[in-house]
Amino acid sequence: MKGIVAAFFVLLIAAGCAGMDMRMHRVGSSAPADDRTELKIPDEMKLMQKKMMRAHLATIGRIVEALSEDDLEEAGEIARKNLGWNPEEERRCAKVAAMSGEKDFFALGRAMHEKADEFVAYTTDWDKPGSLKALSELIGTCNACHRRFRH
Repeated sequence: MKGIVAAFFVLLIAAGCAGMDMRMHRVGSSAPADDRTELKIPDEMKLMQKKMMRAHLATIGRIVEALSEDDLEEAGEIARKNLGWNPEEERRCAKVAAMSGEKDFFALGRAMHEKADEFVAYTTDWDKPGSLKALSELIGTCNACHRRFRH
């Protein structure tokens, strides 16, 4: 069962990545333009934000591992501590939105963190199918933001 759950999440994440606009990785003069909105923030802020996004992705991996072991309590705790919506996340999202002038960034960031809170609620109720659906939707909010914005 653990293998099936882990395989499901690998496929889920791979499908999400495949749905992302990967044109920016193509090299050569024939590469189409990246039509996503650039977040116009200082380079130092871009580096910090990329580091946070990598940490979020590592958190998703830890959540998947806990779910593969049927440890919903641990999965929920990981999500609550690392991805949940809180005043600090609100401040960060608002700062990037204000600096970039992109109010949609705040809405998309908040949606991801609130989806993490929804995931936590399902784990608290020991609802594994609901937890998996909420985690899938959480990953979808990440993809929505990456489809809209770039650095």
